[in-house]
Amino acid sequence: MAFALVALLLGFTAAAAAGPPVSVQVEDRAGVLDRSTLLPALEGIEFHEPTRVVVYTYNGRAEDNLNEEVLRFARTEHPEWISADGQKWADGLFIFALDPVGRHVGTYMGEDRKVSLEQRSDIQDAARDLLRDAQWTDGTIAGVRRAAELINQPWYQSMAFLVTAWVTAGTAALGAGAWLIVRAVTRSASRKEIERGDQSYANVSMDLEVTELNAATIPASSRYGSQVLEKHRTFLNRYNLASGLANRVHALSNGALGIRRNLKLAREYADAASELDALDDVIADSNALLNRGSTWQTAWDRQLAPFRSDLAGLEQLLTRRHAQGESATAAALRSFRDQSLRDIERWTADLAEERISPEKRWTASMRPGPSSPACWRTTLRPSSTAMRKTDAKPS
Repeated sequence: MAFALVALLLGFTAAAAAGPPVSVQVEDRAGVLDRSTLLPALEGIEFHEPTRVVVYTYNGRAEDNLNEEVLRFARTEHPEWISADGQKWADGLFIFALDPVGRHVGTYMGEDRKVSLEQRSDIQDAARDLLRDAQWTDGTIAGVRRAAELINQPWYQSMAFLVTAWVTAGTAALGAGAWLIVRAVTRSASRKEIERGDQSYANVSMDLEVTELNAATIPASSRYGSQVLEKHRTFLNRYNLASGLANRVHALSNGALGIRRNLKLAREYADAASELDALDDVIADSNALLNRGSTWQTAWDRQLAPFRSDLAGLEQLLTRRHAQGESATAAALRSFRDQSLRDIERWTADLAEERISPEKRWTASMRPGPSSPACWRTTLRPSSTAMRKTDAKPS
């Protein structure tokens, strides 16, 4: 949008130039101008409208009134510079007047070439520095050139419009830049979510047959196993849902990935695939534990990992501000942690030596007692790698 606006402005600028002056008349009564330099320069200046250019110089005094002198000279020597009613300057006329001795400069123009007082000062200021250095010819050229820019200037070239246009263009550019950044960030986030989903979905797809076999051998009579089987009943439906989401996100174009609603879709796919990946691990671990498969120890350690992590983080939790780490409650939690760590070692040894079955271990953990504090809730909750069997919570 910003580039289009700039191009439009440049196009207007190119179209605005009407051409060189209709005529250039030099009345150098002060004898300070280099005509061989002045005339070609003025004849090459382009005005927005056909304009007659007059340059008048004379040697006056500092106390002279330049306006009166120019009017006197026009009435005496060039009445064609004045309108028919004698009250105004003739239409289509621009006069640049200079008094190098009295140090005066003035600009005069017909009614159809008038500019504002501010613009009139702008024209004179364009020449003033050069005139101060007695560069009379160059100063005159600079003044006439600035006059050509301002006389009958199209509205779209005015300073107010240009400032507004450039501010608008700048704002549009910033807005476009911010929009592009947001789209790029969203696109990158979408790709990461899709990659996360693909990794989990691939794991689930490769293990799909194994997962079904594992589920088929989980004892339905087991209280622990029955809860896992209940989750498995929806496994295939959820897998089909994830497959549909996978097809949808992979059909998205590069541009579409930058849209926020598609980032939400990619995240939905990744979450669905991750949950399936966790659930098939739960099914495999449940089968290994309940049937004492060759990998039961790995499954057991994986199931205990979240519980161990919770216990390991207790001390850090109690050292936080306002945690009241020296309170009786804190002491009870530490005692629970220490007892739980001892229990874990004992349970592991009992299972390894087959003094107790996984089913009995799980059933015993559901009853309050020395080895299963009332504040310890056994849940079946998938984590990032496996379903948590034990989740310690303070009561």
